[in-house]
Amino acid sequence: MFNFFSFGLAFAGFSSIIGAFLNYSSILTLNGGFYILGAIAFGVVLSEACTSFFSEKKINRLRVVLKAALLAGGGLNPLYLAATAILVDAILIIVEYNMRKKTLACPTVWLISNFIALLCLAVYFFIPDSLLTLYLVMALVGLVVAMEFYMFYCEKNVDVKDQPKVYEAYNMLSTENHFWNIQPDKIEEKNSPNQ
Repeated sequence: MFNFFSFGLAFAGFSSIIGAFLNYSSILTLNGGFYILGAIAFGVVLSEACTSFFSEKKINRLRVVLKAALLAGGGLNPLYLAATAILVDAILIIVEYNMRKKTLACPTVWLISNFIALLCLAVYFFIPDSLLTLYLVMALVGLVVAMEFYMFYCEKNVDVKDQPKVYEAYNMLSTENHFWNIQPDKIEEKNSPNQ
């Protein structure tokens, strides 16, 4: 879900940067204010993606932001920039798969679903028949959604203690360092009348 919203922000933000360069004005207007706001949003999303990559070795957020920026620039030159976005994303999917395959419940399904989603982009940009493109993209997106449901089912029904790497990732989410995880025994200690 986070990647979905960060993709939207990165796409809109980079589009704002392109719009600012194409519609340059020496006077600050309402449109100029939105361009500045979009550029700030892109900077925030990009800095968060770079931080997660360098500090936590997570490539997925950086991959999403780079793909969004290249696709936003695709309006300037759809053929070359869309092809570059697809190629860069394919390379980063393989890198991310090699980094995460031990922690994924269904690594092969994850890889296939990402490449099918990438195939949707290729179909969208490179098939000239609009009706055929619509049918193919709808079918491929439906397949990706079905695979996502399957992966969600597998993740909820996997016994994490049987898989050490998955168990390790599960334990990292269960530590007291995260503000959203409130341990029940800690709540009882804070609310006890003796303190």
